[in-house]
Amino acid sequence: MVGLFSFIPASVLCESEKTETILRQLSSDESRTILERLSNMRKDITKLQANFIEERSIPSLAASLRYEGRIYYKKESLFFMEYENPFHHILQVKDNEALFFVEGSKTADLVDISAIQGIAGKAEIFAIDPTRFSGEVFEDEDAYILKENRQGRDEKDQGPRLSVYLNKKSLLVKKILMADESGDITAITLLEVQTNDEIPQSISSFELPQGVKINRLNQP
Repeated sequence: MVGLFSFIPASVLCESEKTETILRQLSSDESRTILERLSNMRKDITKLQANFIEERSIPSLAASLRYEGRIYYKKESLFFMEYENPFHHILQVKDNEALFFVEGSKTADLVDISAIQGIAGKAEIFAIDPTRFSGEVFEDEDAYILKENRQGRDEKDQGPRLSVYLNKKSLLVKKILMADESGDITAITLLEVQTNDEIPQSISSFELPQGVKINRLNQP
């Protein structure tokens, strides 16, 4: 899986928290050490689940949007976000397709992830592959932050700018920040992260309720 990371200026990173954040860029040797630690740690992790809080700041809205739920990840086979508040809906990524379904709806949308710029198109960030990471590593008091180099890429294909915060001790993902050119900022914070626990069958074998019609969108 390809790891996608990019630089977000400190002023942008702080918008969701309204606080000043001082980042220190790690030296080449320091960055190499962190990536080696990350590579060794990731070898033993195949599954991850956690509670999450997702906050979306949209310039046209006076207040940010807040969602809560639980996230499930299985390496190379499953990414599932179950939103519980303010209303129940799911996002499932499987076999390069993303399924969006709101509980009680008579339809569900199925989209090829190559056409998605949000979190559904970047599920691989929960299993960062350091061998494919090309960028810079920063740190603040609580986390290491990975930011991808964007030089030489087609601007049309870059998608949202992405920063991934790693817990300094465990190197598990603790926060993800995405910002697009329109100024929309999405922050996903993971809480009570568990690794290698069995994913509930209701999630791993999720099926839409009988009678729900699937709308296939943006299929290649």
